[in-house]
Amino acid sequence: MCAVCRLPATDTRRAAARWAAKRLLEEGVIPVEERIDALIIAEAAAPGCQLLISSDSDVRDADPSRLARALRESGVPMVIIRKPGDIARMFAER
Repeated sequence: MCAVCRLPATDTRRAAARWAAKRLLEEGVIPVEERIDALIIAEAAAPGCQLLISSDSDVRDADPSRLARALRESGVPMVIIRKPGDIARMFAER
């Protein structure tokens, strides 16, 4: 089970997430010492989750263009990362 989106984790999805996390670290999108953060992003992206809400600065401050490139090169879709406060403000403005 994917810890992020609660979808069943297939072997293919697990492998894609591990590969994407590795790319995020190799490309410097996420600091090397934050390998769990890279895996969280990759586990959200691999099954196609479109939005990841995180208060972790290493996750939410990842450069969107570098993130998109690394994920695309890994064969997984892009995931948008937002802070909880951003989401609350978006709904409050309605």
